[in-house]
Amino acid sequence: MSDRNKTVTIKIYDDRHRSNWASISFSRAVKFWAESTATDSNVYKAIAAYYSLFHFGSFFLLMCTVEGNRSPQARIERTIDSRSDPRRSIQHPYMETFLTELVSLGMPEQFLSAFRKCREMREFVNYGPDLLRERSGLRVDNRKFTVDDLSDQLARHEQLVKEALAWFTKWHSEPDLVASCIDRVSPYFAPHEDNDGLPFYRDWSDTGVCATAEKLIRELHEIAHQIAFPDSHKK
Repeated sequence: MSDRNKTVTIKIYDDRHRSNWASISFSRAVKFWAESTATDSNVYKAIAAYYSLFHFGSFFLLMCTVEGNRSPQARIERTIDSRSDPRRSIQHPYMETFLTELVSLGMPEQFLSAFRKCREMREFVNYGPDLLRERSGLRVDNRKFTVDDLSDQLARHEQLVKEALAWFTKWHSEPDLVASCIDRVSPYFAPHEDNDGLPFYRDWSDTGVCATAEKLIRELHEIAHQIAFPDSHKK
């Protein structure tokens, strides 16, 4: 591996197990993003925005392995090796550590900054308002974030995801593997035709949310596909 990959090792898999879980993480990411754009609830917007970035991070994580921070990564690897669902092994504090590793390798820092801010906003709306202790006693403190802060963050969300995906696809030693994982995402939003469980989000989200998700999937797939297969996009 080159120096740029000295802390992160790309693995090429001899089966589809791991990349299938990466595809599911990608589907969760776009689903939560679509939900954040559809809801009128600022509380749910904040929650959905954070989980969108968390699952995009999970997609990146499942496409490579980190050699440092061995304890949490080893737990994730053991789960994958046992062919179980790795999502319960990906702990939220570790995600920030992993994304910090990617930033050190060149990923746009804006993705990490957005992840941190969205996490704080999610915690704020989940557990707020906070209490401050003053000489006169405790008082409510609900000024850490405003709705405008959330709106500003959401306005940048889609672009920073696209930039992070573009960097990751270029950086990955097998960019076609990244593109192929995204290829397998759309069926989870497809109209329900049988009982195989694939059209999961069509059953749980309204058609507007699924349409937004499908549009983002197409745009992200185009980004990855152009990088992975540049010759096919030459005129």
